[in-house]
Amino acid sequence: GATFSLYQGNRLQRAKNYLSKHGFMRVKQYMQLTGLGHTTAANELRAFSDDLSTGITIMGRGSAKVYIKK
Repeated sequence: GATFSLYQGNRLQRAKNYLSKHGFMRVKQYMQLTGLGHTTAANELRAFSDDLSTGITIMGRGSAKVYIKK
């Protein structure tokens, strides 16, 4: 899979921890977790979900889109 920077790796771990507790996450929650802007947060979550090794995948589309643990 893609190699993520140290910062992205740290944020990925935060996302996984959040998903372990809550089951799913929207871009808005990821923005709150990481302090990223909407575009960057959405792009990063998409990159994580495209990489099978992260264990994160997308469910739904458009405004109903959520990220879940595989």
